[in-house]
Amino acid sequence: MKLEIKGASVSFGAKEILKNIEFEINEQDKIAIVGRNGSGKTTLLKLISGELEADNIIDFNPIFKQGKVEIGYMHQVAFSDEEITLEEEVLKIFKPILPTINTIKNETTPNI
Repeated sequence: MKLEIKGASVSFGAKEILKNIEFEINEQDKIAIVGRNGSGKTTLLKLISGELEADNIIDFNPIFKQGKVEIGYMHQVAFSDEEITLEEEVLKIFKPILPTINTIKNETTPNI
């Protein structure tokens, strides 16, 4: 699995949010996105997840996904059902990969 972004830019009107960003995430990488309010963290996540398209997608597609890439993130305001717990809300995001996580966990946990 590999996710690569080369030269992507995102603007809203005249305001440039992300300009010519480049990075690569490989299968074993663990990442964190940290920054001040308004710095483009959510815009970057929306770009990666496909909710937004890069401004320069007409010239070339700056986002390259190799292998099975699954993107999940919790929106800033995501609680649509006030009847469920925070844990249940968070687990919704990981639902597509939970069987894989449980399989790995069971394979690596020693039998006692």
